[in-house]
Amino acid sequence: MKSKLILILALLLGTLACGVSTPTPAPSNDAAQEDPTATFTPEPAKINAAPEVKDEKPASTATFTPEHPDCVELLTPLDKVELPAEGKVTFTWTALDEAELYILNFIFPDGLALEFETAETSKNRYMEAFSMHPAYNQGGEHQWNVTTLNADGEEICNSDFFTFTKPTNAPQDGSDGDSGDGSCTGFGCNTGGTD
Repeated sequence: MKSKLILILALLLGTLACGVSTPTPAPSNDAAQEDPTATFTPEPAKINAAPEVKDEKPASTATFTPEHPDCVELLTPLDKVELPAEGKVTFTWTALDEAELYILNFIFPDGLALEFETAETSKNRYMEAFSMHPAYNQGGEHQWNVTTLNADGEEICNSDFFTFTKPTNAPQDGSDGDSGDGSCTGFGCNTGGTD
């Protein structure tokens, strides 16, 4: 047994004496400064692709744009005003140089339309006149705008729309507005001033 022990020791010493070892590389300066406990994490692969471009379109709006940017502007009555069931209301707008005629348009709550021609930039309307005919006796929100015509009667442009609300007012006697006593309250009546 002693001889076996000596043999193992001799082999061990011989191996050490021969200097058979694998060289280890000397650490670089970068490696010496790195955290020895840190783990290596590879960077994700880069793909040749165009960068993302965000489509930044302005939000669309639901506002009305007149067909003719230099069309007339509505002045009175103001937009979204509440008008009385009776009384004179003067509808006014700015002038347009090339316009020979203006058409004052009304659109009733149920979509019924009514128009009046004038060469002026204003038109008087009596609110009770809207009640003389059953089709026009509508309460609620009404719209109005102005269409311009040139000397040949061709349409130039339409203004934007204003709205007004008006209560329903039933006709007093169901007639066309001429009571025969000299008082007149219908569409064809002239109750003073320009209609």
